[in-house]
Amino acid sequence: MKCVPQPMAVMAGDQVVEVVGEGVCGFAWVHVSGNEPFIRAMKQVATDWGLRRGPFTKDNYNGGYMYWVSDGESQPMSRKLAFAQAVAKVLQAHGIKSARAESRMD
Repeated sequence: MKCVPQPMAVMAGDQVVEVVGEGVCGFAWVHVSGNEPFIRAMKQVATDWGLRRGPFTKDNYNGGYMYWVSDGESQPMSRKLAFAQAVAKVLQAHGIKSARAESRMD
């Protein structure tokens, strides 16, 4: 929550039509390689808890697994990306070297 999004101006030609205080909307996630022991452990935890799937879901496009950042009703990509970067940094510090933060605008 310390991340302060940069406001975005919506333009029509040379005119500012609207200012979006929360900045650009978008998505962010943490991507981890599928061969990490961490992912196998996450799958086992999900199984042990009787969950259909764990917090990391299969990334069918890039391979590996991803943790999707969902921040309630909040839309700013910058805030979600800051969260994903923090999670990836912690995972890397604990030996999960393939963890990386990714994002895209909506």
